[in-house]
Amino acid sequence: MTAARPGAISLGGGLPSDELFPRAALARAFVRAMREPRASALQYAWPEGREQLREWIAARLRARGANLSADDVIVTSGAQQALAIAAQLCFRRGEPVGVDSETYPAALDLFATRGAQLRCGWDGVRCFYAMPAIGNPHGHPMADEDRRALVASRIHIVEDDAYAELRFDGAVGRPLVADDRDCWRDRLLQRGVNVRTYWEQLPPGVDKVGTVYAISVETGQTVWKYEQRAGTLSLVATGGGLVFGGDDNGRFRAFDDKTGKVLWETNLGAPVSGFPISFAVGGKQFVAVSTGTSLVASSALSLTPELKPGNVAAIFVFALP
Repeated sequence: MTAARPGAISLGGGLPSDELFPRAALARAFVRAMREPRASALQYAWPEGREQLREWIAARLRARGANLSADDVIVTSGAQQALAIAAQLCFRRGEPVGVDSETYPAALDLFATRGAQLRCGWDGVRCFYAMPAIGNPHGHPMADEDRRALVASRIHIVEDDAYAELRFDGAVGRPLVADDRDCWRDRLLQRGVNVRTYWEQLPPGVDKVGTVYAISVETGQTVWKYEQRAGTLSLVATGGGLVFGGDDNGRFRAFDDKTGKVLWETNLGAPVSGFPISFAVGGKQFVAVSTGTSLVASSALSLTPELKPGNVAAIFVFALP
């Protein structure tokens, strides 16, 4: 493929250069989190996300003119989950949803699976999906008159703000919610809910959604990585030198924790949505894992529409040699 040639810059997807990932800084941040005495990063947090992170996101939006607080922010497991939640709240199956003539294909796939009747424009629709700051794929901002008309339309708006800060010149624009705060609160009371979706993302370097990285906490260097298209949903490391992992395409496998070599793999037929558990009975070691659909699995599968696993909920137990 042309995109794979040395020196070629692919514009086929929203993928950053591998060289730009702050690997060392991320590794140092991970080590700091692990050394925190209460290990709060390993504990369950509130469903809406940690307050410090929500306040950080709100502060970034306030700097762009939006009158928001941490209470207005929900942290999700990636942008696709945020879109899935917005779809649940903003329209019902069979209702018309407006989109641009050229827009983010994964959002179109998700809305279609939720039963939306997709239309171009916002006339006569229940909800409109917009990328007003920087459009995908054309890279143009929404015209000012179109922004004003959309805000005045009084329909639900899902604002995808992913590329707002990727600009070569000029200041970062205002999000739509900055222009419509009062109406946003009125709609919340009068019409049930209005959702504006934002997220800060660390995008993947490749299209391998389920890549697993083993990073040394001592050096911050990647020891090994395992790449695959299907999204990895669950991982657990054991004291016996194994790492067990399952993905949304039903594959469950065991890795060597030193080399990343796949030692064993099986197809369970449905997304491996439960985290593996290792236990011993009568001196024999076992690993148990569950399958079935979940919001996270559905969101991950929306990124890989070619994968078609089953949806059977089951528990599998394997005896280790």
